[in-house]
Amino acid sequence: LGLAGAGLGAAAATAPVMHDLDEVAASVDSGQSLPWWVSKRDYFNPTVEIDWDPKWRVDGRNARIYKDPDSKWYYNAYGHEAALQYKGYAEEEDPDFNWEDPRRQALDSAASMPGGFVPSNSFLGLTPGEGAGRRIHTPELYDYPKWAGNPEENYRLLRGMVRYFGGDDVGVMEHDSHLDRLLCTWDMNRYKNSFEDIDKPYETKDPRVHGIPNSFKWCFCWTFRQYVDLTRCQQGGILGAYPDCNRLGIGENASVWYCYSRLAIVEHRLMAFIRGLGYDCVAGGMSSITSGNAIATVSGVLEHARMGQVALHPKWGATNRGTYKMLTDFPLPPTKPIDAGIYNFCKSCSICADLCPGQIIQKNEPTWTTGRNPEKGDEGDPLPYQAQGFLGWRTDIGKCPHCPTCQGVCPFNELPKASWIHTICKATVATTPIFNGFFTNMDKAFGYGRKPERDFWERFGNQPMYGIDTMR
Repeated sequence: LGLAGAGLGAAAATAPVMHDLDEVAASVDSGQSLPWWVSKRDYFNPTVEIDWDPKWRVDGRNARIYKDPDSKWYYNAYGHEAALQYKGYAEEEDPDFNWEDPRRQALDSAASMPGGFVPSNSFLGLTPGEGAGRRIHTPELYDYPKWAGNPEENYRLLRGMVRYFGGDDVGVMEHDSHLDRLLCTWDMNRYKNSFEDIDKPYETKDPRVHGIPNSFKWCFCWTFRQYVDLTRCQQGGILGAYPDCNRLGIGENASVWYCYSRLAIVEHRLMAFIRGLGYDCVAGGMSSITSGNAIATVSGVLEHARMGQVALHPKWGATNRGTYKMLTDFPLPPTKPIDAGIYNFCKSCSICADLCPGQIIQKNEPTWTTGRNPEKGDEGDPLPYQAQGFLGWRTDIGKCPHCPTCQGVCPFNELPKASWIHTICKATVATTPIFNGFFTNMDKAFGYGRKPERDFWERFGNQPMYGIDTMR
């Protein structure tokens, strides 16, 4: 405790000194709301080192190659054997867990329901003039003035809309060779990303092409929080239903499905908003254009972490369910990468990898590429369905049934307003890495992380609105 206390002085010493409100206002980077202990880095220089050679661009056509029985990468992560494994893990962790609890069934079904009401392929979204109950208004259709703001004003307007609709924060990259490196050549839906001298975006199905105007010079991503308490008791993953195991095909829980159903709706609302201002955009959803976490890491809303597929937010940890992205002609200011100490913390913390039921999260030091067995680093051919060419960690997503234990055990999930000690710990992590191992051990000792689902139901009647307690 004495050593930890010594770290507080170092954390406090790095706090910005403000003399008046003008300096406070000037210190806010384009409206992003980050704790004082999160520092900004130079453009294109996130805490995880990236090889910007375009040879590392991801071909999304390989994203599901592990499902092909004829591929050398084939692995049945959703079969009977996997179902038994994860069922056993869940019941060992919580012997009283009830897979067929009617409350769980009802909440899961209700939470996922609205997702089927919106188009599943969101690249073009609803075209101007369409809409559910009311036509989407644009200056071109309804003869009102186009919005004319500078990039900073545009950013604040966009971020306000993201938050109004239920999102959290916004990161921006301008189109150059760095963005090209992060964009998929073909996306996960097997569409080719094609920048062209055209006025309007288009989509063709044979051949599969997403035509993107060269005037779409900005890419922004937006984050969407997941309810932390329910995240901590997710079980099962996306498993098949079998008579002797997971008979109803239960997977994860309502915290996941509720976020995805809302993400789809918010995405279409944001597209309608941008078009209503007189601009245009195309959406990436989960599977189009590129990885949202890649854009988020470089544009400063998340930081790379050991889980690989899951990037961490300084305040919300791994409870960020969605990082969707769009390309647009709406002028926006680029945002810088952040350093919240997360990348360095993950070097000494392996809680997520240690507790992973499938042992598929990389345990060693960060590597430029990762083969079939993540715990062995870059041994063997790099996985074709993973992003490579950055000095980080990866989860073998081909073996992952999305249980997702890792998200529920991350120490960064401790919300800053839940207790003053969490703010002090995170500030110290960001400025004094020598205490990282100590804080990892404290997280284990105090029993943070996974919680039994029955605890959630005991508190269910006192839920915050939308499941997000903004005071924590």
